[in-house]
Amino acid sequence: MAFPKNEDEDIRAKFEYCKRAGIGTIVGGDPAAETPPRIEKFVKEYDIRIAIHNHGPEDNLWRVWVAASMLAIPFAPELM
Repeated sequence: MAFPKNEDEDIRAKFEYCKRAGIGTIVGGDPAAETPPRIEKFVKEYDIRIAIHNHGPEDNLWRVWVAASMLAIPFAPELM
C-alpha cells in the first residue's frame, strides 16, 4: 500500500479499509519522508502494524528511518 501523501484523510482511509478487511499488518511502500510520524498515530489508533518496504541497501532514507525506529529515536527527515 502506498503512502505518497502526508494527509490524515488519505492515511485514515487506508487504515479504515484494512480494519474492515481484517488486515492486521500493512506493508507500505514509498511514504514521503515526513509521513512516518503521522502514520504512527494511526498505527496506535487502529492497532494495525505497519512494515515499510524499502528498496534495498541503496535506499538510504528508509534504512536510517528503520534503524531510528528500532531504537525509539524520533525520525528527523531534515537531518537527511
